[in-house]
This record gives sequence, structure tokens and C-alpha cells, in this order.
Amino acid sequence: MKIGIPSLLGIVIACSVASYRGFSFTQPNASYWSDGFFVSGILFTGFGALMLIATVGLFDMISYGFHSLLHRFTNKAFYDFKIDREARRGKPQFHILLIGLVFFMLSLACLALYYRS
Repeated sequence: MKIGIPSLLGIVIACSVASYRGFSFTQPNASYWSDGFFVSGILFTGFGALMLIATVGLFDMISYGFHSLLHRFTNKAFYDFKIDREARRGKPQFHILLIGLVFFMLSLACLALYYRS
């Protein structure tokens, strides 16, 4: 399910973009599919990269700053805050990033098909 639902969503986005650009089954054109897969690929790669960065802990300093502002400059040190965050943090999530890269590769394949025909 981790890969199935996002992949289906990416295909729906690609089909929507391709039909918006003018794709029809009477005169198929690979450039429309290239555009659709490119949009899906960029969206999923961007979200996947943000998810990966967030699960690695690169946003901890920003989170600590907002946390201390919202709780009126607590006496909790950054080290303690980071240790608490690491205890609650899960494994890094790669599946959205990989799906985005696959859609991006499909976009390049459709673009190559378009220029060959």
C-alpha cells in the first residue's frame, strides 16, 4: 500500500495533465505523456525529498526555534529537544522519492519516443 496508492495518484495526475495538454486516442502523441509524467515526477520527487530530509532530522533546529517561541523560551536545551525528537522519529521514508524518480524516468522515455517518431 505504501507504493500502490501514491503510484495510482501519480498516474491520475499524469493522465489529467496529458488530457489537459490535448492528448486524444485518435492521434496519440508521446509529448503529452512526457508532460504528464514530468509533472507527476517533479511533484513526487519534491515531496519525497522533503519527507526524507524531515525524517533524517535536518529540520530539528527550525522546529526547536518555533517550539521555544511558542512555549515562551523554555529552559529545555537543544540537545535534549533533539534527543526527544530522535526517540519519536521513524525510519527514513524513500518510497515517495523513488516513485517520483520513476515518473521522471518515464517522462524521459516518452520524450525520447516523441523525438524518435
